[in-house]
Order: sequence, then structure tokens, then C-alpha cells
Amino acid sequence: MLDANHAAKNQALCIIRKSVDTTLRHYLDACVDAKSAWDKVVEIAKTYAAANGPELKRNLSNIKKKHEERIQAYVSRGRSMQLSMKSMGIEVSDGDLVEYLSLGLSLIHISEPTRRS
Repeated sequence: MLDANHAAKNQALCIIRKSVDTTLRHYLDACVDAKSAWDKVVEIAKTYAAANGPELKRNLSNIKKKHEERIQAYVSRGRSMQLSMKSMGIEVSDGDLVEYLSLGLSLIHISEPTRRS
């Protein structure tokens, strides 16, 4: 039973190490069990969120529709930013997302000269 338990713990540690991006695996080198590896992954995620969360929020608040971009792609891009922020613990409501996307639409139309036929 001890060997099976030890094997399961090693398997969990291996799964965590394989799941982490290759550029971050060196942070897990000192981890001897799955619990310490998981704690390190949580620490890395919190650090990443603290460092990149404000930039993501700024990018979302400044989102603009590209001239050739379809509206579905524009909305998907905004939604993707919203979900990335949510995964970091930064809440952006659907109402806020609609507001950001609407502003990004109006900015492109305001800055474009009107075409006369």
C-alpha cells in the first residue's frame, strides 16, 4: 500500500510539472512533492496576475475595433480579455465589457472620415 501511495504522489508531481509552461518549470525543481509544487504554481499565478492584471485592464479599456475587423471577431477579442482577467481574479462585468466595446466602436467611427458618393 505504501508503494502505491508513493507512486500516486510521484504521478501527481509529474503531472503538475508537465502541465507548467517550459519557461516556468525551473521554479518547480526544488519541489519534492505535489503539494509543494502546487503551492509554487499558485504563487507564480498570483505574481503573474499582480504584474499583468493592470496591463490587461488597460488594454481592455482602450480596445478599439480595427477597420477591417468583423464585429464578431472584435467582440470575441474583448471577451477573451475579460476571461483572461477573470482567470486572474480580476472581475470585469458583462456591462463593463459592453461599455468598453461600445467606446471602441465609437472611437473608430469618429476618427474615420465620412465618405461621400
